[in-house]
Amino acid sequence: MWQRHRLKPEDSIQTEALGLICVAFNIMMYAAPLGIVKRVVQTGSVEYMPLGLSVCTLLCSSTWTAYSLMVSDIWLLIPNASGVVLGVAQLIIYSWFCGERKEEVKN
Repeated sequence: MWQRHRLKPEDSIQTEALGLICVAFNIMMYAAPLGIVKRVVQTGSVEYMPLGLSVCTLLCSSTWTAYSLMVSDIWLLIPNASGVVLGVAQLIIYSWFCGERKEEVKN
């Protein structure tokens, strides 16, 4: 099913490098909303973590993961399967802290 990816005669090392860079940026895009987790944990509030973005991240990455499995494309699978994992993590964090809000300390 999964064959080792090889360059086609018309491909170049630059094409391969560009593909790897795109995979890395795609994973970073899916992980970006997790950058706010520190604030969510400190405040106990998901005020700065939009639910819509987390749900759409999971839906988009799930769709592309399913497609990559249908066409047996490892280059689509790697970043989008990572997106599924990161999207699930975002929703778990959201559900854990949803509805909670610590009392703000007044100086």
